[in-house]
Amino acid sequence: MIFCKKFIIDAVTLAYGEYYPLENNTPNDTVYWFCKSNYKVYNTEELITKRKAQNVDELISSEKYIPFSKTNIVKLRKEFVQKYCPEADEKIRKIENSDPEFDYEIASRYYFDAHPLEDKWNNYLSSQIEHDIVKWCNDNNIPYKIKL
Repeated sequence: MIFCKKFIIDAVTLAYGEYYPLENNTPNDTVYWFCKSNYKVYNTEELITKRKAQNVDELISSEKYIPFSKTNIVKLRKEFVQKYCPEADEKIRKIENSDPEFDYEIASRYYFDAHPLEDKWNNYLSSQIEHDIVKWCNDNNIPYKIKL
């Protein structure tokens, strides 16, 4: 019997796939890395602290680690609003503009909390992140199994 290692897609790996872009995006803003030898996901800080790499550039050039799937949550939330409640976009933008500390993500959370959208959003979010991770697995020839 041949043993075939598979990457497990579950609630934890879905959380690893969530990506919130920083205002000062840099090309090397990868937070999570997939280890090709043990099929586990690690964050950048952990790998550097454990001396698996000295810096992000070393991880990028590594043959052992590849950047894990990233689903841009802000972009996804905007897509969700356009698809399921386009009339809310103007209200969300008003909330966003009401406080200099707010961005679209924070404003949409306020709006979603006040309206019955949270369950629908959470289902959409999980589905899209799962889709992106499956695509990432296929693109990187990584066998996977979904356990949700």
